Amino acid sequence: MLKTRLGKTSRSIWHYPADLLVRILTHEKMYDAAWAAMRQNQASSGVKQELAGAGEAPHPREALEVYAARVEELINAGGYAEAVKLVSRMAPLRNAAEQASYIAALKVRHGRKRNLMKLL
Repeated sequence: MLKTRLGKTSRSIWHYPADLLVRILTHEKMYDAAWAAMRQNQASSGVKQELAGAGEAPHPREALEVYAARVEELINAGGYAEAVKLVSRMAPLRNAAEQASYIAALKVRHGRKRNLMKLL
């Protein structure tokens, strides 16, 4: 029933129809279905973060994408400490070479932000 309602309801700045469905699927630990619902019907940033946190073990690549987007948001908003914590959380989800490459790319993109560079 929720899936059929999603097709009829449009997303707005404040309303993401997929949020309820993704939250229910995440709560039920149906991560494959939750990621699929999120891809088909865009979910809010908060719900993406919840799903990534809960379903990072079975879906590390999807979680990394969500985390990487959040890291950029945090850096651009000046939330360097929180961004660095999230970068650390990403480390176990990939191998050391990929993590080092990701951090190097961050340093290239945001090298002028001295306070961030101190934390990285």
